Amino acid sequence: MRRFPDHFSMDTVATPLQVASLIARNLVPVAGVVFLDWSAPDLLVLYFVDTVLSIASLLLLVAVYLTGIGPVKRTRPFGGGMDWLKVAAVSLLGGVLIGLPFGVPMYILLADFGWSPVAALSSQSFVYGLAMQAFISGMDCVRAHRELAGRDDVNQLLKRRTGFVFARWMVVLIAAMTGLPGVFGPKFGGIVVLLVYAGATVYFEIFPDRALAWLNQGRRESSVR
Repeated sequence: MRRFPDHFSMDTVATPLQVASLIARNLVPVAGVVFLDWSAPDLLVLYFVDTVLSIASLLLLVAVYLTGIGPVKRTRPFGGGMDWLKVAAVSLLGGVLIGLPFGVPMYILLADFGWSPVAALSSQSFVYGLAMQAFISGMDCVRAHRELAGRDDVNQLLKRRTGFVFARWMVVLIAAMTGLPGVFGPKFGGIVVLLVYAGATVYFEIFPDRALAWLNQGRRESSVR
């Protein structure tokens, strides 16, 4: 199998086939808006929900593996389902509280698009999309928990995942705050933001260390100012 050039592969282990599959998967929503008349604003809301749930998942995994709250480092046995439920509920609340400020620019953009939460919730497909997003996020958290069990590099992996989730959404917010998507209208402006989201997802999946490096660079520049 052909490898990427050295300058491309120095910080990625992705193969060309994996990259092609990643690009194709992330372009499916855009194709749905273009050819199947899916609602781009509805998809953006689902992406925001995914981001909030991803933050909650990260908080849960941090609680389990790094803080000593969970079963991995607790001094007493983890109390089964009730303990998991309590930690999951607190993590979800934390994800919502952290995620809400990141949703303000998207809320402004959706207002420009004329998106209505009442109208969206009256759509059966949107409600099914919310339910499916919650289910997928839950399964991703379970899978991540199983993958992290017994690993010695848990801290690094969680940092990388945190960088991915926040950097991807920051790219989307930067695109939203330019004001250009609102000018193009809900369909074409929404497609622009969906493409930005897809591009950020592909890029940070291929180069997993660059998300955290970008966020750290922005923090250092802010502290200098």
